[in-house]
Amino acid sequence: MLIFQTFFSAVIIGIWVIGITLQEIKHALHQGKERYFSAWWHLAVIPMVMCYVIAAVLWIVGYAFIASDSGSWTVHVRQLVGSTSLAPYHLLLLSNSFYSFAVVLTFFESSHVLLVNSTLGPLHLSLMNMGRDIMKFFVLFSLNVCAFALAMRKLYSQYVQTSTQVTQSNNSTTSHAFERYVTLSFPLIFSKCYV
Repeated sequence: MLIFQTFFSAVIIGIWVIGITLQEIKHALHQGKERYFSAWWHLAVIPMVMCYVIAAVLWIVGYAFIASDSGSWTVHVRQLVGSTSLAPYHLLLLSNSFYSFAVVLTFFESSHVLLVNSTLGPLHLSLMNMGRDIMKFFVLFSLNVCAFALAMRKLYSQYVQTSTQVTQSNNSTTSHAFERYVTLSFPLIFSKCYV
């Protein structure tokens, strides 16, 4: 029963992707290249359709590898992980990743319908502007973390130089976790997030 439901939903999604692909080709031919690409949601539809197509191709190839290896169309994850050839597992994992990304792009593409509504349209526009502001804040936050990390690295590099001179005179070895930039960045990010 589960195999039938999965196959049925894959067929429905395939029909929908074919329909939206034909619809977008029709729109592109009717409107022309410049006018078609001037609308931002068309720029979300093209990667969405491409991700669905890539996911379908990888899914079919992955299942074909499984069928050729085992002679059955069922996927046993334990058998795939235990086998020496992980190619089918990687193909199915990539297929699921492209499918997930396509679903996210589908919601972005369908959000342009909200602009027509008199109540949701302004909310959608303010949400888009808020997203831009959040990205600006994220860039400023990243710059702040990098500045603190570089300052702490400089501070601890002097500590390391001093401790190296002391340990050379005492013939002992000592190192600190913050003497490298990478080991300093992660605690610094999490300490800034929770303070």
